[in-house]
Amino acid sequence: MENEEGWSELTVESPDGSRLDSYLASRLPLSRSRIVQLIEAGMVLLNGEPPRKRAVPVAGDHIRFRIPPPDPSPL
Repeated sequence: MENEEGWSELTVESPDGSRLDSYLASRLPLSRSRIVQLIEAGMVLLNGEPPRKRAVPVAGDHIRFRIPPPDPSPL
């Protein structure tokens, strides 16, 4: 679900024990490396806070993320 600020949210219902980047990569149409870039850029929040690199989401966690539009092509 996306709100007016461009942030989307999801609640972890069935954790699989994987790290946050892998968890999101299995649920979003983005590569794990792109998700890592978003985490490092502060575009992913876990329970309202920037997550640690090795964060593992658990049931009930709230994940907010923002996927910025792609950079314009020089062509």
